[in-house]
Amino acid sequence: MSKHIISLIIGVVAGILSSIILKCLPLINVLGLNKYLIPVVIGVVAGVLSVLALKYLPVMRELFNLIDGLHKCKITGVWKNRDESEAKEAIKKELEKAKGEIFMAGVAFPDFFRPKAEYAREIQALFGNPTIKFRILLLDYDKEHAHERDKIEKGRFTIRDIKSTIEYFLKTINVQADIEVKTYDFPPIAFLVLTEKCVFIEQYHLGTRRTKLGCIGGQTPLLRMDASSITYGIMKEHFNYIWENKSQPISRPHIS
Repeated sequence: MSKHIISLIIGVVAGILSSIILKCLPLINVLGLNKYLIPVVIGVVAGVLSVLALKYLPVMRELFNLIDGLHKCKITGVWKNRDESEAKEAIKKELEKAKGEIFMAGVAFPDFFRPKAEYAREIQALFGNPTIKFRILLLDYDKEHAHERDKIEKGRFTIRDIKSTIEYFLKTINVQADIEVKTYDFPPIAFLVLTEKCVFIEQYHLGTRRTKLGCIGGQTPLLRMDASSITYGIMKEHFNYIWENKSQPISRPHIS
């Protein structure tokens, strides 16, 4: 946002304060204060605002540019990570009002597909909705990149989690909703939950912090983008490409 607009905003604020002071004229007269002090007070207020404008103009410009960027990208939510309570509530609300297709891509989704998982209530409600179409991509537990991630995620039981999710689906698919699950074998790119209204995205990586062993997912910011955004369309195409060309249907794992 330009400095002219910021200056205009400051001018409006100064005008509002001046109006408030003018509204206080009767009180000033009652108190016996010198009404000629009013222009002085207004001048002081305007001077203070001008000083503040000069001091904080770069910060305000940066803030407005950030807001403008979020608006242009159709980003409707940003959270430190998907483990934040506000992020979880946002995901739950989108699942509760979801209709049609739900596409999900990740590693194991233990927070979604377990009887007592964080999102179990919302998922079970969707499984009972015949209008919902689930397409889910999991990391292949028996291939190179799952073993690589399991090695990085010390003590996280990555492969065990994937196997448990597959077992969950094998018990669910034949008896409930329209669900298809496939696995892929390449480094996970992103955590995706895509509905007809929006997409939640978290960048995946192979980095870890020395102070925190275990799951390397859920460590980077979670974004929510509107379905009208360019990114939403790209992520849907990304999902469909993997689904059609880089994945295979699940089969019963050998639980070790």
